[in-house]
Amino acid sequence: MEDKTPYYATVAYDSIHAPELKKLCKKLQITQKEFIPLAVEYFLHGQLDPRDSLEEVKNDFRTVVKTSENRLIGFIKTQDKTNAEEFARINEQLEASNRNIQRLINIMSQ
Repeated sequence: MEDKTPYYATVAYDSIHAPELKKLCKKLQITQKEFIPLAVEYFLHGQLDPRDSLEEVKNDFRTVVKTSENRLIGFIKTQDKTNAEEFARINEQLEASNRNIQRLINIMSQ
């Protein structure tokens, strides 16, 4: 059974990052106490490694975007092909109906 009692601990960070953390928390409108669990959830949920360089993250993001873009383009092409085939089939049926109507008109006008 999981203990629901909150556990509070002190987190130490260097004084160089203190102003940055305060600025970030102010921008996000959260307290520093709220920041830690949110940051942990963010990194766990996103499967991110905070040690990665910004360039690595950008490259990973570009890869994900490119993959998603290619999948979307493939989906659109498949839909276009399916729709084109369906339109061609319907067009053939309409042309056949038009030919039959024209034959009836010709027979009736004789």
